[in-house]
Amino acid sequence: RIEIPVSMEKIPFGMFSMCFSLTSVTLHDHITCIGDGAFESTGLTSFEIPASVKYMGVNPLDNCSSLTTLICHPITPPEKDPEGHYYEDYFMLSNAIERILVPAQSVDLYKESHFWRLYKEIIVGM
Repeated sequence: RIEIPVSMEKIPFGMFSMCFSLTSVTLHDHITCIGDGAFESTGLTSFEIPASVKYMGVNPLDNCSSLTTLICHPITPPEKDPEGHYYEDYFMLSNAIERILVPAQSVDLYKESHFWRLYKEIIVGM
């Protein structure tokens, strides 16, 4: 289990990528960006995006085969990281994710978001 320090505002590119034994992480409400591949190919079994997150990289949680539910607290869907170096205008999550929980009032915003469009079938309100 890892708890990110409060002084950190961005989880950089690939920070925990390939940390197969990482099963849990706690992100505080000062995180504004989760970089590309930040948690790619980890053993995460749960993940919550804090309400403060505004931007995400394109593969923040790709290949996390134990992660079935993603909880997103931001009212406004996070957008593509403007500092990222990639061409995609959507992002890839683990194929294991069966549902994405978002604030009830934001379900349509997430489903209509160009960046979140690939997951509209599994986005539900909480």
